[in-house]
Amino acid sequence: MDMITPILLAGAGGHNEIVRLLVENGAVVNHMDIVGNTALMYAAAGNHPHTCNELLNSGASFTETNEDGESAYSLAVKNNANLAQAVLENHITALLMT
Repeated sequence: MDMITPILLAGAGGHNEIVRLLVENGAVVNHMDIVGNTALMYAAAGNHPHTCNELLNSGASFTETNEDGESAYSLAVKNNANLAQAVLENHITALLMT
C-alpha cells in the first residue's frame, strides 16, 4: 500500500484513455492506496463503466478488498453506481462461463 498514484487518480476520474496509457507504460494496475483501494475500486464507486472495463481488460483484480473489506463490486453497489456494477457483473459472468 502506498500513496496516491496516477493510475488511482485516472480510475477515480473516469479517464479510461489515461488508464490505458499508464498501463501500456508500466503502471501497476492493482496498485493500492494507503487504505487498500485500487483504481478499479475508485472507478466502480464513481460509476465510470468504461474505465472499469479498461481496468478489467488490463488485468485489474475484482476480488481485491480494502481495509474495510469492500471490493470494487461492493463499492459500486454501495454508491448506486449501476453502470459500473453492470460492467463488473458482466465481467464476472464471462469468467464463470469459460
